[in-house]
Amino acid sequence: MKLGIILPQFDAGPEQLLGAARLAEDSGLDSVWVYDNLWGVPNRDRPVLEAWTSLAAVAASTSRITVGTLVLRTTIRNRRVLLNMAESLEMIAPDRVIIGLGIGDSRTADEQTAYGLDFPPLDERRAELERHLDLFAARAPRLPMWIGGGSRQVISLVPKADGWNYWGSVDGFQKRLKRVREAAAGRPVALSWGAPKASVEELQRLADLGADHAVVAAGARNYREKVAMLSRFAAR
Repeated sequence: MKLGIILPQFDAGPEQLLGAARLAEDSGLDSVWVYDNLWGVPNRDRPVLEAWTSLAAVAASTSRITVGTLVLRTTIRNRRVLLNMAESLEMIAPDRVIIGLGIGDSRTADEQTAYGLDFPPLDERRAELERHLDLFAARAPRLPMWIGGGSRQVISLVPKADGWNYWGSVDGFQKRLKRVREAAAGRPVALSWGAPKASVEELQRLADLGADHAVVAAGARNYREKVAMLSRFAAR
């Protein structure tokens, strides 16, 4: 099972963001990731580093580790512009990029409307995610595309994706595994789990369930601790 961290973006500056990415790479982790938030969580006044700008800096500052998004909201990013951005990032970090896409939920609705962006109904958000996947499959077929979410609407698009990520409890991940595997219908799909924190026991359980990736969030103050814990698990 591959291991990664979500980099510190809240209450953090570039020194923490890039320092965490370099530490993860030097410690032998497999991947680093960014959230897609326009304001702080859970407090909207918290300073936040924007996802795509941050990821480009991380890609240029590392040499081996995979860089990715968990997950970009397709309802706030024009798919053709995003394709150009993703292709540019792939040139900066060849064969090290994973684009994770999602549809957002009720927790992100206020953020989008505050920025003057629509928050469409669920079926329209699912349709936009599918259009993103179709465009990338046609124009950038070698670029891995993951989808994130536990809803039936998102899981129904697993056949068009290279990977699926569930954010939440290990129980929630396990509950959806059968549905995801049935949707994949034998097609290889990377199975990924992410959460704000994890124990060694939870990581082992994920490995036993057949997860391909486990990703743990890290903050500006605790990323060294998170990287060390993941490194210890990898060395077992």
